[in-house]
Amino acid sequence: MKIISKIILITGIAAATVGCNKFLDLQPTDAVTDRMMWSKPEYAELYVNSFYEYIHDYSQFYDNASEAMQCSYGLTEGLTDMMKYSPGKDNSTGVHHGQMNQFVYGLTGTTASSFAFYLSNWSGAYDQIRRINEFLYSMKEYATFSEEDMTRFEAEARFFRGMVYYELVKRYHRVIVYRENLLEYAKDTGLNTEQDSWDIVEEDLTFAARNLPPKWEGEDAGRVTSYAAWALLTRAMLFAGRYDTVISAAAEVEKGGFDLMPGTTSEDYAKCFSTTALNGNTESILDYSYQHGFIEHNFDYYFSPVGDNDNNAKGLGNPTQELVEEYEYAGGGDVDWSPWHVDGGTTEEPPYAQLEPRFGATILYNGATWKGRTIETFEGGDDGWVAAGSVTPNGQTTTGYYLRKLVDENHTDLVSTGSTHPWVMIRYAEVLLNKAEAAYRLDDPATANSCVKRIRERVGLPYNNLSGEELWKAIRKERKLELAFEGHYFWDMIRWKVFVDEQSGKTVHGFHITKEGADCRYEYIDSDEQTRLFSEKMYQCPLPEGELNNNKAVQQFQEWL
Repeated sequence: MKIISKIILITGIAAATVGCNKFLDLQPTDAVTDRMMWSKPEYAELYVNSFYEYIHDYSQFYDNASEAMQCSYGLTEGLTDMMKYSPGKDNSTGVHHGQMNQFVYGLTGTTASSFAFYLSNWSGAYDQIRRINEFLYSMKEYATFSEEDMTRFEAEARFFRGMVYYELVKRYHRVIVYRENLLEYAKDTGLNTEQDSWDIVEEDLTFAARNLPPKWEGEDAGRVTSYAAWALLTRAMLFAGRYDTVISAAAEVEKGGFDLMPGTTSEDYAKCFSTTALNGNTESILDYSYQHGFIEHNFDYYFSPVGDNDNNAKGLGNPTQELVEEYEYAGGGDVDWSPWHVDGGTTEEPPYAQLEPRFGATILYNGATWKGRTIETFEGGDDGWVAAGSVTPNGQTTTGYYLRKLVDENHTDLVSTGSTHPWVMIRYAEVLLNKAEAAYRLDDPATANSCVKRIRERVGLPYNNLSGEELWKAIRKERKLELAFEGHYFWDMIRWKVFVDEQSGKTVHGFHITKEGADCRYEYIDSDEQTRLFSEKMYQCPLPEGELNNNKAVQQFQEWL
């Protein structure tokens, strides 16, 4: 995405044009209506470029704890049986020292303020919507561009507005819908219905899809396309329950010639989420590139195993044994893990090397090769192990595993150099899985089976057509493994309304590994300090106190009173 360097150029212009005015100011500021901004399409393009940073804001790489955005204090996988946060004591990002763990154990209380601390994006999202609406309003009032340029800019802006509204509605269900006519805003504005809230998402993404080009050339390569809008629509409309729209949008994406990347080895498979379309990723529909010296992120620093870089790495995310045991053997077949569940453990080596490619591309395990060395998650090893509830300086694993997916193995200077691992926001694999779920809901098992089969065949796994509950289980399993740690798993369970039943009252597990001569003993252990506790009200985020205090037309959702 070559527009990153252009995003830097917008900083001064955006500051001059948008200023610090609040979203509910009823009149646009003088700066916003400055006719110079709308005298040339090149100036307007600089403004639009600044919206691209919103892709980063909702990525797994976002780590700015000063903003109320995404799950800015940790990955949502840390709320699930997929991952346990390590117990490091460095509190610099809010996820260390077990803050996420304290939340999942109910020790902070499932209050509106504590829940919002981890999952709210209300104020940040409405700031973004305000900026987009100011752009659209002012362009239509003052720009003298060609109709083609006007439509192009509107389509780009509305893609991002639809994206941000999607992130709002999936959390709150009912939101305040502000369109671009700033003169229609009132200070006290009530919530729209859930139907109307999803309508703005569908309207914006559909407009973008119908008016954006299918491809950009030259230095514009990497901008949002019609296919990106259709693909995001398949994701959003699953939440809305508009399954016919998911199917029709997926059909539009399929016209783009996207194809699953090869996946017969972990190294090949990893390229589907670690490389960009410009670098040959045929699966990437929309990705965000980072550049040293411009825009970087700190994901590697926080999630690399602690044996990296003289223990300056934090090793925050520990995948669980629950996740590991979902993977099949390469070529198919479930693994019988009972020999490793016996009291006292066993020195029999787990079948890590025999598992399907997605396992090795996702999880670092004891004995894995990493940065030219061998991962040591046994007690006293370079990457270490600590018991649940311990507090350590560097966050050693409590499960015997570290995260490999999204961590750059070629990044060695974790302290003074940020990561440029790209964020592949939408992959063709996700669109296929979205289509499979929508087809299942519409009683079309043939289409659902076809999509699941393609996902499994890519990594060398067999598949026989299924029906009913068995088909649904297969769709769920493939979503969990294919999209692991890409920010979907928690929200899938939220929209299916199964999160509380499947996650509350449980603990996660791992291996306590000890060295015995040349062998290692693997002891199956509870990796949680206590039972995880969640409540039904988590299916809808609470409105923030700031909105309740400043907007007399809204009230807190009943579940949070």
